[in-house]
Amino acid sequence: MRLGAETFSALAFLAGAWLVVAPYALDQLDPAGAWSDAVIGVAIAVVAVVRMVAPARTTAVGVINVGLGVWLVAAPFVLDRSAVATANNVVVGLLLILFAAASTALGLRARR
Repeated sequence: MRLGAETFSALAFLAGAWLVVAPYALDQLDPAGAWSDAVIGVAIAVVAVVRMVAPARTTAVGVINVGLGVWLVAAPFVLDRSAVATANNVVVGLLLILFAAASTALGLRARR
């Protein structure tokens, strides 16, 4: 089985969807953190869908999710979140960076 750009974009989509529900699932409803997770989660999901539809033509768009992953890692320290929310954001952020970078690299390879 060969993993393509679409697979990693689908994983990024799931990460974005998780971020939208995570504040409720983890009972971490601080206003700034919950809003950040919801807005970033929706943005991640939208970028991931764009990447799934046309991975070879939208490689540059994949870099957006790398940047959003970096924000997720930094956000808990900027927004002073709880330990649970911090761990969630850091893990999801690092996974998103991995998924987005893999999707972008595979999309570039498909263009050649």
